[in-house]
Amino acid sequence: MTGKMFKTCSITVIYLGAIIGVITHSEAAMTNRTIARLGMNPPGTNPGMTFSFFNDVTFNGDGDAVFSASYDNAAGERVGSGIWRENQGSLELILKTGDPQPGIPSLFFGNIFSPGPVFNASGDSLYLTEHHAHIISERRLYSLWSHANGALVPVFHENTPLPELGENIWVRDIGNPILGRGGRIVFAAELGGHDVSSRTNDIIMAGSPGKMSPIVLEGVHAPGTDSNVVFGSPSPHPTFRNISINNAGQTLFIATLDGPGVTHTNDNGIWLEESGTLQLVVREGDLFPEGIGRFMTLLNTRLNDAGQLVFWARTSSPTGSGRNDDESIWAGKPDALTLIARQGEAAPGTALGVVFEEFDDESPIINGSGATAFIARLSGPGIDSNNDEGLWSSGHGELTLIAREGQAFPEPFSDRVFTDFSNPPVMNDLGQIAFVATSSLWATDVNGKLHMISRGRATLADGTGGQDGRITSFSNTGELVYSIGPGGVYSATIPEPTSLLLLGTGMCLIFHRCR
Repeated sequence: MTGKMFKTCSITVIYLGAIIGVITHSEAAMTNRTIARLGMNPPGTNPGMTFSFFNDVTFNGDGDAVFSASYDNAAGERVGSGIWRENQGSLELILKTGDPQPGIPSLFFGNIFSPGPVFNASGDSLYLTEHHAHIISERRLYSLWSHANGALVPVFHENTPLPELGENIWVRDIGNPILGRGGRIVFAAELGGHDVSSRTNDIIMAGSPGKMSPIVLEGVHAPGTDSNVVFGSPSPHPTFRNISINNAGQTLFIATLDGPGVTHTNDNGIWLEESGTLQLVVREGDLFPEGIGRFMTLLNTRLNDAGQLVFWARTSSPTGSGRNDDESIWAGKPDALTLIARQGEAAPGTALGVVFEEFDDESPIINGSGATAFIARLSGPGIDSNNDEGLWSSGHGELTLIAREGQAFPEPFSDRVFTDFSNPPVMNDLGQIAFVATSSLWATDVNGKLHMISRGRATLADGTGGQDGRITSFSNTGELVYSIGPGGVYSATIPEPTSLLLLGTGMCLIFHRCR
């Protein structure tokens, strides 16, 4: 009896050891594919033409990509540029320079502008191009187009009249357009006309192709401020900036103020627009939510579908606090903002006494789950130019250090260290984060483990999973698209470890056998 029991359990333990060995070394292989490459004949062009440079590449989270690229002839001369879409593994031309515009054969597509194109989960894409009456023309205008259901559709042309604002008023200088998951299009622009002045010429337009209308104008009262304070900028800088939208129909933006009592200490704010109603989220000069210190500068907002936002702020503290002009990262719902990180606070994952010194104001991002990520610089004991920068994320719960200058690469590349986190990261709704450092592209799997994607210096679309209306490059299935200019456009699917599932199976076998 005793011998049988000992023998049975021994066999079970040996079996478990074999399973653990498989688990430790078992991980799904990374899937890589080439979407387009240097030297390939661009679909829709004449034989002998070849891709010569790749620009913005974006992803819709459904397995397809859209990118802009230039192409040369057989003599190596630049011929033009265009936009291509990957559709179920094959490439199709959307538009190229010199093509006549659909429905307007007297007008032709000109230069394609960056950033762009924008691609949403429904397969719609958005492009800002030049259009003109002849290929060689000194007068070129902006033209915004959407590609939906296999067809190019005009969204808006520069110099389009806006009779609802008055006679002889039109739109010019369309800014960077953004596209929501539900097809909503938003862009900033300038107005032209006899009754338009330098303090009433900025506008935000929203809608769908052929149905664009103003949602906020320079020169009108700014909600949440005194009655005589208006949206406006006494300087030549645009009044409306950093626009984000979500699938709930909300639009978030930063705006400059003008009017009585407005100074450099309170002349900017963040507003949320929904169904024609504007809500002030925060204004320079406002007290922090906890009442300690004030907001001084507001930069780079982003929005997710849940109505949560993230932004960079320069802040001040009460006299005697020992901290002045602090930099900080804030996130949350408009009425429940939370301090994520602040200058002078301990930096997670670092030695005792090491603190955040400053934050990259372009890097804060937020995903659909409300998780944030940002790049920051450090100060404190042992910190120098070789280890003073890093990337942090709350994608898996608490704020965690993802990688830092001076930190060794994961195996099998541990002979090198991370440097240079100058490019903003991207993040999907699973909390996975991708970034470029040390001329290499990296991404985390769903458990937070780092994987090297490419040794070439890649370019990632600046986005956060597509919920802010901007371009994105990291899907919620773990697929990452990127370009290595001029080399090509590529995709990688980050492997998902299977160890926990197998370990659970092994443990069940143990308990079953040892009863």
